[in-house]
Amino acid sequence: MYGTRPTRPVQQVPVSTRPVRWTAGPLPWLTAVALLFAAVQLAFVVPGSGLSWDETVYVSQVGGNAPAAYFSAPRARGISYLVAPVAALTTSTTAVRTYLALLSAAALFGALRIWRTVLPTPVLAGAGALFAALWPTLFYGPAAMPNLWCALGSLAATGWTVRILRAVPPGPRRRPEPPRPWRWSP
Repeated sequence: MYGTRPTRPVQQVPVSTRPVRWTAGPLPWLTAVALLFAAVQLAFVVPGSGLSWDETVYVSQVGGNAPAAYFSAPRARGISYLVAPVAALTTSTTAVRTYLALLSAAALFGALRIWRTVLPTPVLAGAGALFAALWPTLFYGPAAMPNLWCALGSLAATGWTVRILRAVPPGPRRRPEPPRPWRWSP
């Protein structure tokens, strides 16, 4: 029509909808990292550790053996739900710590597993091992505190975001046409 330029046809490139895997079999490496993480927690952190004041507040919300401690606004309600299954069954601190150590190892495995189609296996296993070897990670794994759970949730959410962004097929993006001026034609 008037004032339009002829457009060139866009060359269509076939795009695979399957995610690209760098190497086959990252799950045994991730399983080894998670099992080692759980073993170190159970061997060095869990034995002889009592509950801190903050942990007592979280556990008291779901334990039926004592009145619930004051739960102020900046506390994370999810931690109470996380320890609810074991706190309802027993008053043992060792049982709560063991449960949380195993659960944090499973969460580490799950958060790293999301990245398996994005990163090569050696990078993924190495990053998981380095993260699991940090002292704050080991300390907060069996603790009824939200610190590690926020970090693992962020790791998983970032992995899902990267996977979704990589699934968008590359190609030319068309810019919207500017609005045409209105013309009166009798």
